[in-house]
Amino acid sequence: MHPTKTVLALALGASALVGQGQSQSHIAGDAMRIPYQSHRIYHIRCVKGAPVIVELPLGETIKNVWLDRMWFTGEAVPGSGRVMLKAQNAEGVEMEKTTVHIETSGDLRISAVLECLPSNGGRMPSPVYSFYLDGQDEEVARHRLIQIKAEERAQAYKEAMDERYRASFAQWKAEAMGRLHDGYRVKGAAEISKVADDGVQTWIYAPGMAEINSLRAINRDKQEETVNFEYVDGAYVVDRVIAPNEKFELSIGKQKTTISRK
Repeated sequence: MHPTKTVLALALGASALVGQGQSQSHIAGDAMRIPYQSHRIYHIRCVKGAPVIVELPLGETIKNVWLDRMWFTGEAVPGSGRVMLKAQNAEGVEMEKTTVHIETSGDLRISAVLECLPSNGGRMPSPVYSFYLDGQDEEVARHRLIQIKAEERAQAYKEAMDERYRASFAQWKAEAMGRLHDGYRVKGAAEISKVADDGVQTWIYAPGMAEINSLRAINRDKQEETVNFEYVDGAYVVDRVIAPNEKFELSIGKQKTTISRK
């Protein structure tokens, strides 16, 4: 057996559907309302080339549909509450049968035998079959449907906000990368792989380097200023940027290393 393809096809045709050993279905207008019961195997009858529309209980949507495609087809729109079942318009299809399983978003499972009857021109019952939960209150079902729609809108809003955040972050990252400056010269024994700044902070990348004892900024008048820094993911993040005529001086034990702009 194979899952159905997912296309929109909701044309109506002549058919009949009853539950085996049950006779509780009734017709309301153009639709036959059928109580859903998990233990029932329903019997769907159709004629060659004419579709049968099966409506799920209120608030339920299609999750999966299984049937043998040799003589029959099943089509549904993802997220909808309707399935179209149809016998192929081919010679030899009359009196053929297959088993259909419809799984819903609420984990209901509608099982049925689909049979193609001879095209004898006789009048068939309503082509639309609407399932409802046995004892289901219409207002409760409608409230559930409204709740599902509200959850879908909330999810759509969340996805839209996430997309806005990603776009905003991408823009910020592009602007930050545009401001990034990495033209630095390092003199000394410290194992520094890279130095860069964004105009606000300076990153000194030194994954394998021993802990810094102190870090000072020295201006062009050789005045020293102790600066704040922290170690984050292999880099020392310094809350300062030096000018072209200034330098950083860091101490590791008795060794000193200077960092200046090129």
